[in-house]
Amino acid sequence: MAKMELNCPHCGKGKVKIETDESRAGALSEVKGLNWFQLLRQTGPNEWSDSTTNGLGFQCKCGKAFFAYNVDTPEPAQVTPVLKEGLLGVWLCEKCGEVFAANPLTCPKCGTQYSGGA
Repeated sequence: MAKMELNCPHCGKGKVKIETDESRAGALSEVKGLNWFQLLRQTGPNEWSDSTTNGLGFQCKCGKAFFAYNVDTPEPAQVTPVLKEGLLGVWLCEKCGEVFAANPLTCPKCGTQYSGGA
């Protein structure tokens, strides 16, 4: 089991602890601390992959999203406030209740922004 702790790049206070199972090619064993979601990558016209190899998104208590890549590899995780190009995150807007998938995470109904610069 490999363990890592990641901090929110927006506020520095939100923490998530991740354990991976190295015997199963880095499969996630446990994610604790914050709400999380797998990132989506388009694989065909109407097909999407939600594998952990795409990365993970986290909903920090500060209200912003942040993203981690390489969480299922032996490499150190890359944490960023910006969602990589070609990926989508699914989000519930706390302000208006709209559920949307977008990059960046900006609500199409009310314009509230959840990701971007730190």
